[in-house]
Amino acid sequence: MKNKKANILGTEYNIFFVNRSEDDLLKKLDGYCDHTTKKIVICNMFNDKDKENYTITNFHCLIKKTIRHEIIHAFLFESGLAYNSNDIESWAMNEEMVDWIAYQFPKIYEVFKKLDCLEN
Repeated sequence: MKNKKANILGTEYNIFFVNRSEDDLLKKLDGYCDHTTKKIVICNMFNDKDKENYTITNFHCLIKKTIRHEIIHAFLFESGLAYNSNDIESWAMNEEMVDWIAYQFPKIYEVFKKLDCLEN
């Protein structure tokens, strides 16, 4: 997969697609966001030597969900909410909250688009 760039609240993040064997953090994760280096790393599951052990087969779908999830983390970091919402276990760092936003965003976007309320 081709590496990408994303503008997150005025900060450029590089998105890298990396084989699981090339990054120790990907041994237990499908992706991560490093706000200190402004990079998002996504496991390139298509090249994963253990891909037959996955319980899913639609890697495109999982990769897109993982990208959305990590982008939400980047937005929370860049907005200052990640560390300023009381403590490390706070909602802005909570994986379930980030997943909810990432999973529901396409549905929310469609409603906003249908109601023509996307622009200020």
